[in-house]
Amino acid sequence: MKSINELRSICQTTRPSIFTDFLSRFYYRTSIYFTYVFILIGLSANQVTLLSGLVACFGGGLLASSDSTVALFGVVCFHLFAILDMSDGEVARYRGEGGASGHFLDWMMHFVSSAALMMGLFFSSVDTLSGLLMLPAILAILIPVFDKSISASTWTVVAWTRLRSQQRGEQATHTKSKQPKLRERSIVSRRLIFLMTCPLQDHWLPVLLLFAALADVVFSTVGLHFVDYRLFVLIYVGIVGLPYLSLRIFRIMKQDVLADGHRRLFSPGRPVTLPEDDFLG
Repeated sequence: MKSINELRSICQTTRPSIFTDFLSRFYYRTSIYFTYVFILIGLSANQVTLLSGLVACFGGGLLASSDSTVALFGVVCFHLFAILDMSDGEVARYRGEGGASGHFLDWMMHFVSSAALMMGLFFSSVDTLSGLLMLPAILAILIPVFDKSISASTWTVVAWTRLRSQQRGEQATHTKSKQPKLRERSIVSRRLIFLMTCPLQDHWLPVLLLFAALADVVFSTVGLHFVDYRLFVLIYVGIVGLPYLSLRIFRIMKQDVLADGHRRLFSPGRPVTLPEDDFLG
């Protein structure tokens, strides 16, 4: 069996793109130890992917618990999902199992994870939901699904446009689309937008929930009552989610992102750089 350093060289340095934010780097540094175990016991990449989905579903169930400690372990499961989400690709690169079907299964597990997290939040708060609160709570379950559907739909449209062009015998256009020039946002503005939208991002929401769940456990230990953070997050996502999705769709249409994605994908001889060329990020 290869050492951890050897596995890093085989499984991580060959990754198409390297993460830059601190959270992804933490998962990235941790995942190789899980990869070591999975290779040792003979799991395939797809089996690790399915395991990640099971962990997310289990986490959603724990998150719905009225026990603050159990809910904390539920939040931890979603961080474990993020680690396994990296580990399955590492197993695939080690075994040479990478392929479109594996990417598809991996993408489906992201839908499963987001739905499991929001369902956990919903069922943890269902007894307190009544009247006008029920609508944003239900919307909160749907918001992550619609958010991911936007990403999936854009790439589908690019691929379908290319297929139709080939069917008609047309050549791909390689001129850069004319996008309106965006005004550069200030650091304060960017950070404010990040704080407002991070509860809508499945990458950052588990971090917020982790701090809140830890605080809840500490308060419970000393006999104090902590704010119902799960209900707050659920309602916040349900209320802010619709304007967020609408703005995202508007920006895709206004900035001609799809045409630019088509150009990036089909310009001959153009070097590919990731994650920059994943035009939705």
